[in-house]
Amino acid sequence: METIMSLFRLLPFKFVFVSVFLSLLHAVLCKVCRAPKLSGHGPPSYPVIGCLISFYKSRTRLLEWYTELLAASATNTIVVNRLGARRTIVTANSENVEYMLKTNFNNFPKGKPFTEILGDFLGYGIFNVDGELWRMQRKLASHAFSTNSLREVVMSTLEEEGWIAVV
Repeated sequence: METIMSLFRLLPFKFVFVSVFLSLLHAVLCKVCRAPKLSGHGPPSYPVIGCLISFYKSRTRLLEWYTELLAASATNTIVVNRLGARRTIVTANSENVEYMLKTNFNNFPKGKPFTEILGDFLGYGIFNVDGELWRMQRKLASHAFSTNSLREVVMSTLEEEGWIAVV
């Protein structure tokens, strides 16, 4: 009976010891495993889960969250790593956008996942295809957006709205 009683007296000591040990371990791990940032801007990213915590916290205001991150970045470009998703590069830099959409378009395909996700919404139009199909559709669409055709549309719209008197 006395041995059992001595165990009960030691239990609070063991509990306190284990609690203090786990608290210290947690503090050390938090310091050591702090989320590294790629360029000093962007969401905190952790091994395996990426920026899932920040993404989840901002889930109701994603547009504002991305805007804040981009504004804080010197290059207006951030890298987003998220568990269960591909690494995503988000940019608001006009030079980067021109490079991706005009100068070096072939190196930045939308790919099958993008096409499948937005297929019901966009179909297989110019905004949802790559390669030769995109090139063909762009060539067809370029005729509709020539300088002369745009000028005609703008002038007729201005005339209809009464901004320009018909002479």
